[in-house]
Amino acid sequence: MCNNHFERFGLPVGFAIDDGLLTERYRTLVDAVRAEFARGEDDELVRALAQIDEAYRTLLDPLARAEYLFELYEAQGLSAQKGCDEPPGASLIEEMERQETLVAATNRSDPHAALSEFMTRLAERGAALDKTLHQLFADPSPHNLRAARAVVRQLQMLARCRREAEGRQAETLGVGTACRVAVAQVDWQVGSDAGLPGNEDCRAMIRGQPSINIAPKAGRGNASH
Repeated sequence: MCNNHFERFGLPVGFAIDDGLLTERYRTLVDAVRAEFARGEDDELVRALAQIDEAYRTLLDPLARAEYLFELYEAQGLSAQKGCDEPPGASLIEEMERQETLVAATNRSDPHAALSEFMTRLAERGAALDKTLHQLFADPSPHNLRAARAVVRQLQMLARCRREAEGRQAETLGVGTACRVAVAQVDWQVGSDAGLPGNEDCRAMIRGQPSINIAPKAGRGNASH
């Protein structure tokens, strides 16, 4: 029986992780369970597959991995003491300034370029915070774990801001609401199944080709844009 997600994949407990090795071991475990499953369905195998999948998703996502580490360290008595080492409201002020910059970028004469530049700065800030997070988790003392919590909160706010910026940038490309929904889906068939513009229609619109005909095709319901 595995004590934690890291042990399940034979990895050391820590924030720094080899994504390639994690994925390789995930596939090995899944293949082994599927081989057993082929011999006969079993509730235990179903649960095992679900546990492997949950562990993989948690460790693959840096923020989810960080939150999981907080749980592990707290169980070991290394409490992160849910506070932060930054001045009160510092993260909130930084977030408000980002929102102001985002609005200003949206209102520029070339909002697409301005938003691209804005997201580049977000990525640079995120990379710097990620580096700090690696350093803090390398020495998981209560003080460093407390600081790591503050960094994770900042990264979460950055992620939300980036999603909002991406949405605004999609609007500058003239992509209608219905098409944006289709683009966001993993399964591109949503375009034809839900009465939305088809896959190629959406791709063409994203490439900035407004001449594409996105009128509902025969048999489709009307979609609002």
